[in-house]
Amino acid sequence: MSGSVRVPLVGHAFGQLAASLQSATPQGQGLSTDVPQLSRVASAGSLVTSQVVVRNNGRGSQTVRASVRQVAARTGGTSTSVALNAAGAKTFVDSRGVNRSYTLQTFSVPPGVDLLNAWIGYPGDASKLVRLSLLDPQGTFTGYTLPQGLGDFGQFEVHQPAPGTWTAIVWTSHSAAGYTGPVTLRTSEIAAATAGTVSPASFTLAQGESRTVTVRTTAPAQQATASSLVLTGRFRQTTTVPLVVRAVQPVLAGRTTAFSGVFANGNGRSFGPAQTDTYLFDVPAGAKDLDVNLALSGTPPNQVIAHLFDPSREPVTTDTSYQPSGTATKAYPGLQVVHARPVAGRYQLTVELLNPVSGAPLPQTYRGSVTLNRARVMAVGIPHGRVVRGRQGPVTSRCTTPARSRRATTSTVAATLRRPTP
Repeated sequence: MSGSVRVPLVGHAFGQLAASLQSATPQGQGLSTDVPQLSRVASAGSLVTSQVVVRNNGRGSQTVRASVRQVAARTGGTSTSVALNAAGAKTFVDSRGVNRSYTLQTFSVPPGVDLLNAWIGYPGDASKLVRLSLLDPQGTFTGYTLPQGLGDFGQFEVHQPAPGTWTAIVWTSHSAAGYTGPVTLRTSEIAAATAGTVSPASFTLAQGESRTVTVRTTAPAQQATASSLVLTGRFRQTTTVPLVVRAVQPVLAGRTTAFSGVFANGNGRSFGPAQTDTYLFDVPAGAKDLDVNLALSGTPPNQVIAHLFDPSREPVTTDTSYQPSGTATKAYPGLQVVHARPVAGRYQLTVELLNPVSGAPLPQTYRGSVTLNRARVMAVGIPHGRVVRGRQGPVTSRCTTPARSRRATTSTVAATLRRPTP
């Protein structure tokens, strides 16, 4: 190959498109669209319709095939416990010259997988770091976890993994700073699937010609979905338009609106959110209070924080599953968000998993409910009737938060009771 350079097909196609757009003479087989992405908000489960203009910027005519694709269908996976010994006989020297102990575990990936996820989690001291590296069936290094701090969890993805037998290398420091004990290794295989329709699904564009296509998909039951409009040209080159659809759930008096999710990812970096999930709710006028309850899995659960935003996108209240208890912090298996006298409109709830995460409870599921007019506030021990001037005594108030509450707050207040001045 003396004197020649191999150009990746994708980079070559982008180069042709750029040259075609900047030249009076069309070049290559480029396709372009009038929008870089589609973002829609719709009622849960409703039909969502969008239109996109497709233009042939290449040379000559070409037939275009259009479809909606989503990489979300889990087709398989594994879960294995492997034993790691920091003082073990199997060692290697890493790129920084540090001696590492390791163990190997193989697993199979079938054909047709679009995304391979790999996780590790282990109990104990998070300062004793464990990492994961993957080798494909040809023995090619594909990547490794990088916790970015103290956390007993690691995760990374491989796109378009080769089918065959893969090798996982689970490793730690070959010293007293290394980890000895069980490590849970999990993998998940995800394939692309059809997520809607395009009309027309196939059409021919002459050089410089444009055509409008109609994209139809369905809003999810909750949260959001991400898919892509995929346009395939005559040389099987693809142009994609991301499509994000966010669901809106109604909240009605006397009914419970449910939602749920799974926290799967995070790292060891402190003071920042890991995975963040967002939900939208429509609240009617006249409500006395808006109540959100969240129940978390895991023992103990990772810390989760929830923020509620009003229709003007102003934050109105926040709660976290970790609460101070004396001089310590207590982890609760849930949290609550209560907003008094909500204005009518669309509210946004964000639920955030906070770093650093523990790998033991991951994946960490949660279930939530949104209701109206469920908050109850009761005052116990508040004096009434005649009082003696200058008398002082304790007053205890108790606030009962909405149904399914996992915490009750009791506060004691010292008050001075005085006779009103005539």
